[in-house]
Amino acid sequence: MLFLGSNVERKRLVAHGFHKRGPRAGGPFIRFDCAVRPPQQLAADLLGAARDDDRGGELRAAQGGTLYFEAVHLLPADVQDALVPLIQDRCARPGNGRPKLPVDVWIMATSEVDLREEVAQGRFRADLFALLSTVSIEME
Repeated sequence: MLFLGSNVERKRLVAHGFHKRGPRAGGPFIRFDCAVRPPQQLAADLLGAARDDDRGGELRAAQGGTLYFEAVHLLPADVQDALVPLIQDRCARPGNGRPKLPVDVWIMATSEVDLREEVAQGRFRADLFALLSTVSIEME
């Protein structure tokens, strides 16, 4: 599910409303804000690849619930590359020799910029855009 438009707070409230009324309401709602994290840290924060413990990053924290990507257009290419098989196969590959992580999350995302234009300019993967925008809501 993809929320488009400039009002960040409104998109977050609507996304949280979908979560609360959906089949994953009993699970966590994990906000992953791509705008406040350094680009080189995004993959480690998401997958837990750089952690010494067994928490598995925000992806594991969202298991059984919703993982909400805020400002998804800011994801670097390596994280976009990791998300496509994650969404398609429902399995993450954290790296560092760790086993695959089964993924049981509802993925929602927002963007303040036109992702179609980002795809046309080669800054956002077309297949990731297609996967995220199976349901797309344009908001002002």
